[in-house]
Formats: sequence, structure tokens, C-alpha cells
Amino acid sequence: MSNPTIYPNAKRIAESYSPGSRHVVHYLSGNPARIYANAGYTLDFFFGSILLLSLGALCVLLGMLMRRKFAQAEQVRWSGWLFASIGLVFLSIGGELAYSQGKTAKSQPSLTHAQVVTSRVHRYVRTGNGAGMKSNEVTLDETYYELIAEFRYSVEGRSFLSPAAENVRKSNQINQTLAQYSPGSWHQITYDSHDPSDIHIHDWPDQVSPRTWVFVSLGLGLVFLLIGGLLISASRSQGVQASALGSYQLRFRLRH
Repeated sequence: MSNPTIYPNAKRIAESYSPGSRHVVHYLSGNPARIYANAGYTLDFFFGSILLLSLGALCVLLGMLMRRKFAQAEQVRWSGWLFASIGLVFLSIGGELAYSQGKTAKSQPSLTHAQVVTSRVHRYVRTGNGAGMKSNEVTLDETYYELIAEFRYSVEGRSFLSPAAENVRKSNQINQTLAQYSPGSWHQITYDSHDPSDIHIHDWPDQVSPRTWVFVSLGLGLVFLLIGGLLISASRSQGVQASALGSYQLRFRLRH
């Protein structure tokens, strides 16, 4: 795995691949030198697929249950409550992210300057299979670039030298990025007060701001909540219309 997000995570991964340890690998039959080191079928490996399949199965079961058990107005109402519940979940996630980021900002002091000692771009190739002509699989190689730099800084009189890595998505950005993070350049970082070797570079290339995830979660929450409110209002209006129509038909039969 490339580009661990934080130093403790990178350290844990490196320790799991300590010299002499044994692991399951996959290799291409046409090129045994091309291997996949992280090939163990663990829960982490399947977590994304299991989560999406579970959500899809849950939505299908809820849809089948509503079609069999509820009238049209009730289906609309329960769909509204479902959307509203999803919106509240996203709003809760956004609020939790905002709270944790505020708490982290208080516990992670910021340094105005940290000096780059070494920097280089690591080029690696990721191989995948794609459908080709006449349904034959074609081996596709995608090139990725990763900036690896070491930063020297001092915290409370102690000197630290910590590595950091970040993807450079476009090949035409490599020279510009290397020039920006050349040895001797200075950058602003944030470090964990409990572990000063855990650093975050403020102007790191191609990184997504943590605030972006807060805005995305809150925005999705408001959208789902709005859709849920509209569906609930529509179900109530349908219920009123249905009751009025039933009352009109009853009066018509009595008069007739």
C-alpha cells in the first residue's frame, strides 16, 4: 500500500512487513516479477464491498416490504422518513467531524517553519485487467507518482526528522512539485502534541482539506432531509385528498 495518511499508520504497516515475516502474494502468470503484496483476503479487503452490498440489500428489502404492506400514500410517507433519517445520519457525521477537527486543532500546535531535508518522487505502476476486443482481457498498466519528503523541525527543544508522502496525480506537476519541496525549503506543518513525529503539511499537493468532508456531509444531510420533508408533505396531501374523495363518494351513495 502506498501513501499512508499519517505516520503512526505508516509505522504500523511497516512493522507488519518486517524482514523475515511471511505474507500471501499474487503474481501475474505472464510476468511473475509483477506481484501484489497485499493479497490477503481480510475484512479490510472486503469492507467496502460488504458495506455497499448490505446497503443495497437493505434498500431492496425495505422497498419490497413497503410495496406489499402499505398503500401508496403510506409508501411515500415511509420513504420520506427514510430519506429524513439518512439526512440526520449525514448531519450527525458532519457535526462529529467538525467537533473532532476543532478538538484536534486545539491539541495539535502549528509550526511556522519546517525544513525539507530530502525529497524525491517515487514512481510505481499499478496493473489491472480490462475488457479488450472480442471479450479478451487486456493487461493495463497505470503509472502513479508519489512525493516522499523528510521534514526537520524542533518541538520544545527536541529535534525531529519525520517523513511524509503524498500522491502527485499528474506527471506534468512533478518538476514543479519537486522544486516547491526542494531540500532547504520551508513549509508550515501541524504536529500531534502527544506524538510530535505525527505531522501534517499544510500546503501538501493534491490533498483534500478535512473541512471539505464536513461540508460534504452537512450538504448531503440537508439534501436528504429536504427530500424527506417534501415526501412527507406529499404523503399527507395524498392522505387528505383520499379521505376527501372517500367522504364525497359516501355522500353520493347516501343521496342516491
